[in-house]
This record gives sequence, C-alpha cells and structure tokens, in this order.
Amino acid sequence: MMIFAYPYAFLLLLVPFLVYKLLPAVKGMHGDALRVPFLSDLERISIASGGIWAPQSSSSNNTISKPFIWLYLVWALLCVAAARPQIVGEPMRLQNNSRDIMLVLDISTSMLEPDFSFANRRITRLDAVKKVVSDFTTKRANDRIGLILFGTRAYLQAPLTYDKASLNDILWSMQAGMAGDSTSIGDALALALKNLKDQTGDKVIILLTDGENNDGSLSLAQAIKLAKDEGIKTYTIGVGSPNVFFQMLS
Repeated sequence: MMIFAYPYAFLLLLVPFLVYKLLPAVKGMHGDALRVPFLSDLERISIASGGIWAPQSSSSNNTISKPFIWLYLVWALLCVAAARPQIVGEPMRLQNNSRDIMLVLDISTSMLEPDFSFANRRITRLDAVKKVVSDFTTKRANDRIGLILFGTRAYLQAPLTYDKASLNDILWSMQAGMAGDSTSIGDALALALKNLKDQTGDKVIILLTDGENNDGSLSLAQAIKLAKDEGIKTYTIGVGSPNVFFQMLS
C-alpha cells in the first residue's frame, strides 16, 4: 500500500495558477506592447515565405502553451516528491532471542606469557584470547556485544553493538600493558555492570583473566555482590581453557 507522509504538499499544485491570477503581468522596458515600425515589411515577408511570419489568431491566446505544460509537469513531480510517497507492507513480527554480552578482558603484562600452542607454534595468552574471542563474537550474530579492557585501570573500548567487524578490529589491535601492569578485576566488573544496568533482556558478563585482583578501588567480592544485586550473570574464565567455555556458551 502506498501512502504519502505529507499529503498537504499537494496543495502546492495550485500555486502556479494563483500566481498567474493574482500577480500582474511583467511589463517590458517599453510598456505593455512592443512597437514594431517595420510591421508592413513583416507582412510582405510572411506572404513571400508562405505564412511563417503570419500573426497568430486571437484564439491561440486562450490556449495553454506547451512550455507551460512542461513546466507545470515538473512542478507537479516536485510536489509529489515533497509529499514523500512511501510503500508500507504488512507488519512483520521479529523474534528477539538476543543477549547483551559484555566481554571483560585482562590485558595486563602477565598476558604476554607464551604458554599456548597454535598451529605448531607458541603464542601468548593474549593472542590465544584474541583468537577465541574473535571466533566467539563472529558466531553471536544476534547478540549485542561490548568490550572492556583492563589492567591497572579499566576502559570501555566498545559499547554494546551489533557491529562485530569493528569489535574485532578493536580486539586485534589491543596490546598487553596498554592499561597498566597490575590487575583490577573489581573495577573492570563494576564498569561492565554500569554499562549493562539500564539494558533490558538477558544480560551477561564474561570475564577472562589469568590473575587475581591486586589493584583498584573495588574488591572482587564487592563487584560480585553488585552483580548479584542487579541479577546479571557473570562468568569468570581462566585463560587456561577458554575454548571449552565458549563452545558450551555458543
């Protein structure tokens, strides 16, 4: 079904006629009429040329000229465009089975330990986390995912978003030690809770770390209590076995 967002725009179709009726005709430099001193010569030329220069009959003055028709057609199309025609289909009911997931990743310098193996070569804990988390976010097509990185301080690197490509770009660009050398798990969880507090639906926090809370203004016990009070599920994952958890969650 086609509808018009601004149907009153069709009133503009009357503007050319109102202008023609209400405004006076434009006068030339010499008044309303143009005096032609050699009119008799034009008549003789008209006779010799077969009537090309013959004066128009008075009835032609009452007809609408072709230029006016074309200009009015353009004006009518502009009026239709201003009315914003829209095609509205039947409403579609969408199923919302998504979750809001906040990933909280440890990027302290201890994540540089090369105690993981991939493709027959040693990689650091951080590289292993990047690969596993990247695969996980790609599979969660219907979920909004945010990213918090923490060390001595916790920082929101990506708010909740469906844009997994941008999220993975941020994920692969992070480096260990960017947020400090120590581990402030309590502050990182508090920041995740702050960003999930006003969201509706199923909310989840996934914490990946290889250490214990040894810095920050909020203890781990206080952060856990806040998460419990808000009813937000919190999963703490040791970096030693992230693949197993992500396979279970997906």
